[in-house]
Amino acid sequence: MKDEVHAVLMNALAEAWKKTNIDYLNELVNGEGSLVAALYFNLRNELPRNAGWAVFAECIVRAPLEGVAAAEGKIRIDLVVVHGREIVSAVECKFSPRGVPTGATIAKDLNSLSLLRRRRATSHSVRIEMVRHHSNRGEEQSARKFKMAAKAVRVFALIAWHQAAHTLLTSSRTGLWQRGAPDSGEWEGLNGDRWPPNFAMMVGSAGPAVDDCVATFHGAHFEAAGLATEP
Repeated sequence: MKDEVHAVLMNALAEAWKKTNIDYLNELVNGEGSLVAALYFNLRNELPRNAGWAVFAECIVRAPLEGVAAAEGKIRIDLVVVHGREIVSAVECKFSPRGVPTGATIAKDLNSLSLLRRRRATSHSVRIEMVRHHSNRGEEQSARKFKMAAKAVRVFALIAWHQAAHTLLTSSRTGLWQRGAPDSGEWEGLNGDRWPPNFAMMVGSAGPAVDDCVATFHGAHFEAAGLATEP
């Protein structure tokens, strides 16, 4: 991924997440589905128009998985961001404003992001399928094929109770991985002492007041873009 593409992507993610947090404060987000919808809408508006950018929501992604038949290597991802013929970001959203997500739901999302690993072989393209919109064409004809970009950003976007969010963002950054470490894909076996360099997190910390939800940004990609929240 080129530096200028990375800069546009990270700024768009940050601005879209801030606006999504405002949507939550305005009582326009009341569940995970509406969180995905709000972020999709805001992200599309933040990315340049007619410049090779596209955002796919709740699509089926087939990625080449080691030891797994092609028909079984299927993942449903909340948001996939594409520039040109490359996937530059994938986002999984979680909504838990009164507490913290369970370890099982965190692990499910981290596993999905972990499985989207980059392969050098051109035959190992990632397919984004929108079958429900082209049901008469079949899976193969409705699939759009892309390559995973180098340094593609995998994002976990979370609205959670502020105390729970703090627990997941402990100073050693082990809280998230302790609660739901992925057991497959590129991140399998990581102990959480340090986040993977291609992982980022956007958090909305919901406070006790109805008008309190603070957007914060974490991980190496936001740090490189000068957008990370101070610890």
